[in-house]
Amino acid sequence: MRRLARFAVTLYPAGWRERYGEELRALVEDSRPGWASVFDLLRGAMRMRARGLAFAKLAAVLAVGGAVAGLGISFLVTPKYASTAVGEVRLSGLEANGAGARPRLIEFLEQMKSEMTSRQALAALIQNPVLNLYDTERKSLPLEDVEDIMRNDLKVFIAPMNQQKTAAAPVVFSVRFAYPDRTKAQAVVDAWVSRMIDVNLLKAITGVSAGDRALLERIARLQERIDSLERHFGMVSTETVDLAQPALVGRDIVIAILNPANLPDKPIFPNRAMFMATGCGTGFTLALLATIYRRRFTTGAPQHTS
Repeated sequence: MRRLARFAVTLYPAGWRERYGEELRALVEDSRPGWASVFDLLRGAMRMRARGLAFAKLAAVLAVGGAVAGLGISFLVTPKYASTAVGEVRLSGLEANGAGARPRLIEFLEQMKSEMTSRQALAALIQNPVLNLYDTERKSLPLEDVEDIMRNDLKVFIAPMNQQKTAAAPVVFSVRFAYPDRTKAQAVVDAWVSRMIDVNLLKAITGVSAGDRALLERIARLQERIDSLERHFGMVSTETVDLAQPALVGRDIVIAILNPANLPDKPIFPNRAMFMATGCGTGFTLALLATIYRRRFTTGAPQHTS
């Protein structure tokens, strides 16, 4: 750590080191500098270097040049457009406003998200001849890598669960897909949401049908036992049981689309302002480094001090 502190001392301007360098070096040798001390020394060196007129001119030129370069690079980057759809899920039965409705719906969305972003589901979208996604990538990369790329471009957001006990369904979710072709971005979101609804309907049909059969069989067995007991004790039941329509409360989950996939007008990437800011910051940093290390590359050049 003391070696880093000595190096930080050498970063101060030559004029300042001639006047105060020996005292600062002695202080470093007599103490046990830590990371905080080294950071303070580096910060002081940066500040003193920045006071010089030469640094100000160089920083201005490089910062402006960096901003212009960043702007130019942003036009060379392939843009990406993001299409988003917003929907909600709710229970259609009497449990819709129950205490356990919202956690159940969030669990359903998490399961659906896992299924719809599986490799099989993504591969089906990528290889869809109508969409023809990632054509260039598929020519040079295996399908598994292309699936990973799509998984990064496809985002499913689920509204966080409200911790209040009075919070009720529905639960809002959104699907966003970013792609260089804005029409394909919209088409993928439409296809994803449509597939999600189809999968849910299929599950509802098969699940409820199986539940109906099991419930009917159970009720029939109970009814037979009740009839047998009534006959044994000579009782006549006046209650009728409707076996044709069993009540499966809260079994159906409904998906509703609030905002269909939009056709984006402006790309979300690249952010040209961010590119310019990065270029400007890079130019400033280069100016600072050039001022600090200039004495190593120029022999006999006068040192500019504050």
